[in-house]
Amino acid sequence: RNDVVISHSGDGNSLVMRADAAVENLTIKSTIPHAPAVRFESSATMSNCTVTSFNISCIVVAGGSPTIQHCIIHGSKQHGVHCKAGTYPLISHCEVHSNKQPNIVVDKGASPTIKRCKIHGSGQNGVWFRDQSSGALVDSEIYDNAYSNVDISAGAKPTITSNTIYGSDKCGVCFADDSSGELCDNEIHSNAYSNIGVMSGSTPTVSRNKIHSSKQHGILIKAGAGGVISDNTLHNNALEAIKLEQGANTVVQNNVR
Repeated sequence: RNDVVISHSGDGNSLVMRADAAVENLTIKSTIPHAPAVRFESSATMSNCTVTSFNISCIVVAGGSPTIQHCIIHGSKQHGVHCKAGTYPLISHCEVHSNKQPNIVVDKGASPTIKRCKIHGSGQNGVWFRDQSSGALVDSEIYDNAYSNVDISAGAKPTITSNTIYGSDKCGVCFADDSSGELCDNEIHSNAYSNIGVMSGSTPTVSRNKIHSSKQHGILIKAGAGGVISDNTLHNNALEAIKLEQGANTVVQNNVR
């Protein structure tokens, strides 16, 4: 394994992936103040690398459909991976942890596939889908993040399936600000706030999840929320299994509690 140390030079030069090339078995440590450690502008592949940035995001996906696999991505003052508009990265079998802002953030028009990853220890969210973004979060473990483990906001519409989501200092999954999407076949447990929060204006489909051991509600549905909550199994939540506030327009059916 080789070490690549990228240090400050002028306004900064990061490792920029413009060709559809392959990079593997590197340790990349950036101290550049104004650029990420790695910037993808193509459909390149990065495998078995460790990426650390002491300032800007570890990885910015600015273009293309790159593959980031079997990597450890950590230690940034911003994000672990920042997926910008019009990108479609595959982030697979990675550990993304201990970044001060959300470990993975997904911008408007981006649609990543995040699968079989461990995402933990952020100073904010584990994964944040925002600004009408989409994408898939599949078969991953998202845990011990300071804000909601998964936050969906501002019209975002991801598909979140077959994950284990636990140990947040806030909600396990939070739908806010006119978001929607699907939350299906996950195990969501042991979060400090409600395991799932559905805020006003949000209209998700939440089905076939195992939801338990929250320190508050299993599912909290706020006034003005919509969507469908069906076929979930809920138990051992400290407050109500499903708290449906007056003024919510959510369909709640066939749940076991």
